[in-house]
Amino acid sequence: MTIRKQLLKKYINKNSLYEFHWPRETPGLLIFLIIALLFNSTINNNCGGKNIWQDAINNFEYLYERGDFIESTKAAQYTLELARGTKKNTESRLVESYINLGKAYISIQNLKSGEKSLSKALEIVNSDLGENHRLYAVCNIHIGHLYSLKGDIPKAMQYLNIARQFFLKNNALQSDDYAKLLEIIAQIHFSISDYKGSEKHYRESLNIREKFILDKQNSLAHSSNNLAAILRIKGELQESEHYTKKALEIWERIFSSEHENVGIGLNNLGVIYKLQARYEEAEATLSKALLINEKCLGEDHIELAPDYNNMAQLMHSKGNYAPAETYYQKAINILMQDEEGYRFEIGQISANRGELHFSTGNYKKALTCFLDAINQISFSNVEQKSAILKSMDKRRKQIEEILRYNFDKE
Repeated sequence: MTIRKQLLKKYINKNSLYEFHWPRETPGLLIFLIIALLFNSTINNNCGGKNIWQDAINNFEYLYERGDFIESTKAAQYTLELARGTKKNTESRLVESYINLGKAYISIQNLKSGEKSLSKALEIVNSDLGENHRLYAVCNIHIGHLYSLKGDIPKAMQYLNIARQFFLKNNALQSDDYAKLLEIIAQIHFSISDYKGSEKHYRESLNIREKFILDKQNSLAHSSNNLAAILRIKGELQESEHYTKKALEIWERIFSSEHENVGIGLNNLGVIYKLQARYEEAEATLSKALLINEKCLGEDHIELAPDYNNMAQLMHSKGNYAPAETYYQKAINILMQDEEGYRFEIGQISANRGELHFSTGNYKKALTCFLDAINQISFSNVEQKSAILKSMDKRRKQIEEILRYNFDKE
C-alpha cells in the first residue's frame, strides 16, 4: 500500500499524499510484441535473446518507474514469456520476471496474483540460485511488502529482515533495492503510528536516492513526498514544505504540469499552507490541485475524497460554511461507494461536518452528524478507534446538553 492510500485509510482529516500514482502516457508495448514475433528464433539460439531480453526489462523498468502500473504489468508478462523461451540464464531471468510481475500486480492492488508470482520466484531462487544471490533478497523485499499490505506485520518483518541481512552482509547499502526496503519498513512504522521510526527510515532511503540513484527521479520525488507527509503529521511544517516543494519540482520537470502526481504535490502543499494559516495561498493551491486531480482521475474517484475534505476544512477555517458543507458531502458521497471499506474515514468526515454545524449554531444537525460518525467508526475495522470514539461521544454529550438547555429555555 502506498503512503497515499495509507493516509487515506488513517488520516483523511489530515490529508493524504500518496505515492501515489499512474501516468497515462506510455511507450507502445506493441513494439515489443512485434519484436517477439520477428525474433522468436533468436531467443532460442546461442545468444539467448540477450538484447531482446534486456530491451524488455528496460521497458518494464521505464514503465514501472514512471508509475504506469497497468502497462508495466503487461510488460512484465511479456518478459516472463521471453524468459521461458531462453536457453541461457533461464533461472535468473524467470525469477526476475516473476518478481517484476509480482510487484506490478501489487501496485494495481491485485495481491492474490502478486503473491502467486512472488511465491513462484522464491521457489526458483531456493531450488536453483540460492540464498547468496541478489534476487533472493529482492524476492524477500517484495514478499515482505505484500504481507505488510495484508496487515501481517510480523510476517512482513520476517521477510524484510532476511533481505536486510543480505544487504548488510554484502555491503550493498547504496542500492535501489535497499532504498526500497527502507521505504517499506518506513510504511510499516507509519501504519502502527510510529512516526519517529517512519521518519528515520524515510530519511535513510531518501539519502540513498539523492546520492546514489540519480536515474530514478520519480522514486526520489515519492521518497521526498512521503517524508514530507510524516513531517506534516508531526507538525514540522517548514521542513515538510521544503520536501513537498522538492517532490513537486521533480514531478513538474519529468511529467507535465497537469499530471496527477503534480496534483498530489499541490494538494499536499495546500494543506501545509492551510495549517500555517496562509489561507489565500492554500485556496489557490488546493483549487489548482483539485482541478488537476478531477481531470486525471474523474470527480467520483475514491482518491479525490481527501482532496474534497481538505477544501472543506479550508472553507470551514475561513468561515465559508456553505461551500465547506458541499465539499464535505462530496467526500462522503465518494467514500459511500465502498462504505464497508471506508467506515472510519466516513465517520471522521461526518464529525468534521458536525463541527461545521456546531460552529454555525445548528446543534440539531451537528448532533445528527456526530451520531452518524460514532456509528460508522464503531463498525469500522480500525483497531485504534476507542480514543476517537471517546472524544466524539464527549462532543455528542456536550451538544445534547446544549439542546436540552435551549429546550428548557423555550
